[in-house]
Amino acid sequence: MRRTTKIFADLVQHRVSEATVLKASESLDRCIGPSTEAVKEMLRKAEVLHVDESGLRVTGKLHWLHVACTERLTSYEVHAKRGQEAMDDAGILGAFRGTAVHDHWKPYLKYNECNHALCNAHHLRELRFIDQQYQQPWANNMAELLLEIKAAVEATPELAMCLSPP
Repeated sequence: MRRTTKIFADLVQHRVSEATVLKASESLDRCIGPSTEAVKEMLRKAEVLHVDESGLRVTGKLHWLHVACTERLTSYEVHAKRGQEAMDDAGILGAFRGTAVHDHWKPYLKYNECNHALCNAHHLRELRFIDQQYQQPWANNMAELLLEIKAAVEATPELAMCLSPP
């Protein structure tokens, strides 16, 4: 609330009370509810869904920002917990049947009605850590190989990416 009131003061040179911000956010939440649910429904039906979570502070306490997204849609859910309970409360992964791309965190694997793919951005980050922290040359070589594979895929015409029908 303090940050939001500060933003108003900075942007429009007018202070608003925290109570005003709270009331407006509750009203806004009701107004955008149908749009939020429509986005979640589209995410549930997506072929590929990227999911991740990051820690953040809410009134000084650790909470988790759960993200589910495609190229064009994103759902953010803040929850006091990090695991499956929070993901179930977000209401996307339980009904998702496509391919979930994630960092191989175990709770994601409990959703067995969908396929799973591991995120190469996370792989690259972990390989960089191994190279820097433990001076393991193979990690840098593997990262370079992943980037070469990505470049080769991007350079391949879309028609060549699929096998011909029998």
